[in-house]
Amino acid sequence: MNVLWITSWYPNKLAPFNGDFIKRHAEAVSLYARVHIIHIVRDEKGLVTKDRLVEEFQNGNLKETIVYYYIAARRPRFIEKILSVSKFDQISKQLVDEEMSGTDKPDLLQVYIGMKAGLAGIYAKKKYNINYIVAEQWTGLLYEAKDNFENQSLPIKSKWGQVIRNAATPVAVSAWLAEAIKKRFGVPSCVIIPNVVNTSIFIPVNREPEQKTRFIHISTFDEFKNPDLILQAFARFIKKNTNAELKIFTTVTESLLKRIKDLGIEKSVICYAEVPQHELVKHIQQAHALILYSAYETFGCVIIEANACGVPVIGSDIPVMRELITDGQNGVLAAPGNVDSLEEAMERYVAMKDSFDRHEIARRTAEKYNYSVIGRQFFNLYQQVINR
Repeated sequence: MNVLWITSWYPNKLAPFNGDFIKRHAEAVSLYARVHIIHIVRDEKGLVTKDRLVEEFQNGNLKETIVYYYIAARRPRFIEKILSVSKFDQISKQLVDEEMSGTDKPDLLQVYIGMKAGLAGIYAKKKYNINYIVAEQWTGLLYEAKDNFENQSLPIKSKWGQVIRNAATPVAVSAWLAEAIKKRFGVPSCVIIPNVVNTSIFIPVNREPEQKTRFIHISTFDEFKNPDLILQAFARFIKKNTNAELKIFTTVTESLLKRIKDLGIEKSVICYAEVPQHELVKHIQQAHALILYSAYETFGCVIIEANACGVPVIGSDIPVMRELITDGQNGVLAAPGNVDSLEEAMERYVAMKDSFDRHEIARRTAEKYNYSVIGRQFFNLYQQVINR
């Protein structure tokens, strides 16, 4: 089976961690089918090219084509956007035409994130009568998201709706996101296929003998991740539990460092920039618990990555996290948006930390979210769509 993926997000030279979960999904699917990924990215500053550059990579069944195109910043801004979208549309159509005219045509298309990649899906379906599915993870599709779908322009909302409704089926990474997609776009069903964890590296290891309680937080530090509530709760927690530390992996800014200093916790909080997974996992494995206290999420990859290492998660008690965390089994839940509740959850974790079965947590997580299982779910869906 040949599947052509067209992605709105994907790791590239300009943004090496952008949509890395999409690449992991593709790696999982490549266990069962040949996958060709096309990702088209604008190089606004001309860092990679001042024209157009195509890079191709092949790893087993997974082929990646990354296309960089240059559109300089200009005023008025809407003219720049029109030129950029037009260029994206031109390149995507050209690449679809090349794929469909080749000797090894795709059996199916997969659009990952509806805009802008979905435009190519609609084009391919109309011109070549080939089905596509659309996989979504954007938090803005959730109704509770601050920057959500309703804030988009009318043309974008209209096109995104077309992408979803013309797909053979939408795919969501959680039941909570699936319900939002069905309600928002009026589609009768949405297939749920969760994110994947690389169980070749995310595994339990023996911890270093240091007696500190080690927490870890990994996020973009966007407002909905509630970073300041985490810092406040930790500042309260450490007054009673002085032998503790918090590692934060994010974009480190002066304002973050100042806030940590203002809270008086600079000796107990260590900040790191984003790192590749093979580096990040070493820190997760040595942590006692991961904290993810978001106001909303479509999934939460770091949850299953921590759990795969046998590390429990202190999370916010919101619907999507209840899909991933069972209180007292693989983590602890705290009432959302409440610094008192988060501090109490940290205290509760410490009181019951010896009751968590690290190897059982890791076993269950690996069993549910490994590459083979998730890749098979996509492959089964592809077969259903093709046979239909």
